[in-house]
Amino acid sequence: MDYTPHSFRHGLEHVSAADIAWAEILKVVKSITRSDILRQQITNLEKWQAGAKSGKNFYKPPVGAQDVLNNIINSKFKEIGGWDSQVYVLRQGTEKLSKADKVPYWSMDFRKDKIGLEISFNNAGVLAQNLLRLSVMSESKYLDESQMIKLGVLLVSEVSLKNWGAMDSTVVTFDQVLNVLPHVNFSIPTPIIILGVNNSSDGEIWPKTELFGTKKKDLPIYDNLSTVEKAIWNKMITQEKEAL
Repeated sequence: MDYTPHSFRHGLEHVSAADIAWAEILKVVKSITRSDILRQQITNLEKWQAGAKSGKNFYKPPVGAQDVLNNIINSKFKEIGGWDSQVYVLRQGTEKLSKADKVPYWSMDFRKDKIGLEISFNNAGVLAQNLLRLSVMSESKYLDESQMIKLGVLLVSEVSLKNWGAMDSTVVTFDQVLNVLPHVNFSIPTPIIILGVNNSSDGEIWPKTELFGTKKKDLPIYDNLSTVEKAIWNKMITQEKEAL
């Protein structure tokens, strides 16, 4: 997967090829392929076809690619190892806080070697929260020095990837983030690198896929589809699977 970097408050000047955490972020992004995404979505659709359950309800696969990308990225960082995940931003000191003591939505996605990473394939309305979490992690007087970061990285979708993966219309894009940053410059003191990820690898644009985007938030239960509808889905999944 190709990416475009943007430096906010000289973010890029705070890293070099010698920074392992930064190198691992770029490695993860570059390693994601169209095939990775489609294989994951095919697995999701096959679970749906098999009538799998999620708790008491029938499993419903994601309509847009944002959830698939989140899962792939999480798995890749887990494989690399050494990354703290879902880091609580409002921690005071080094004591362990119970789940009940943590304020919801104040956890940063990843942290390693003083670099914090937020994956932002979510609603544009959450952008301010993502930026503020990174800022708190670098500036808060309530954090132990060992818990703080020197640099934030925000990973967002380019418009073309958003369209390719039929993501929800509210998902924030790289261009939108760049439009917002000049207006919050006074309130975000943290150096941040914004990475806009694209639907291409080594400059080659990914072919379109029909595995995302049904114009509905959720797919119906597979067994409730008509014979014709099932045949359409079976053909689509088989064709995409054989093309991988």
